[in-house]
Amino acid sequence: MELKKYLYIKGIAVSDFAEVVGISNATLSRNINGQQPYSERSITRIEYFTKGEVTGKDLIEEYEIKKEKRRKKLYDLSQSGLQSGSNQS
Repeated sequence: MELKKYLYIKGIAVSDFAEVVGISNATLSRNINGQQPYSERSITRIEYFTKGEVTGKDLIEEYEIKKEKRRKKLYDLSQSGLQSGSNQS
């Protein structure tokens, strides 16, 4: 299960969960948004505090999916910028 979904279902704020897990709110937000991979320590603690409802595999897959979406979005933006630049010539 995605951590974001778990927190929503349980009604837990990201900042509260970050405090319980022992990482900064900013780091956890970057993890959840796919801007930074989860550390091994964070993965272990998240699995523990969610009682296995969110697994390390879930966290890694979640990050990889979001990273690929970001990569594709940046590629699409760069291509549209190149196309609009070529239309101006």
